Amino acid sequence: VVIWANTRDGEGRVIESGIPNTPASRTDVDLKPGERVLAINDRRITPTTNVWELLNGTVGEKITLLVRSTDGKERTVVLRPISPADFRRARYEHWTKRNRQWVEEQSRGELGYAHIQGMGELNEYEFIRQLHAAAYGKKGLVIDVRFNGGGSTTDYLLAILMAKRHAYTLSRGGEPGYPQDRLPLYVWTKPIAVLC
Repeated sequence: VVIWANTRDGEGRVIESGIPNTPASRTDVDLKPGERVLAINDRRITPTTNVWELLNGTVGEKITLLVRSTDGKERTVVLRPISPADFRRARYEHWTKRNRQWVEEQSRGELGYAHIQGMGELNEYEFIRQLHAAAYGKKGLVIDVRFNGGGSTTDYLLAILMAKRHAYTLSRGGEPGYPQDRLPLYVWTKPIAVLC
């Protein structure tokens, strides 16, 4: 639920960062960067303590943490650890949200951002959803395939990204019409940049 700092100085373990939408970010727990977790279930954390051993087998069960804030005050908090899969999902969602915000800010809202997590059927649908949500009305798109788990849908995704516009129409009101709303699959015909 938190990322530990890569340091072993002093008591306990230092929190490098927290992940939103996890038990550590709840308002009654509110673990923050720089705070130290001194004990887990009344077992003190020393420089040689394996924290993962203390947390092993506690998914979904109440545990107590003794935490020292950056101003030196200590408090006890209670939370239920999540599974490694739930942690990876929360961390991924936080990472992609930060990337999307950064692209939006740096481009002054002119570029969309989409991450392709893998090359499976569900990833295809998620990419199409992102094209509708994150890229709609944008002048270009940043497609991020870093840390992609692989798979076999490359040709399908390339068909979406490499389609050539064969027609363009405007309605009497001036809005774009055919062919986008009648194509067999959603296509992106504007500029892209790909992060590999």
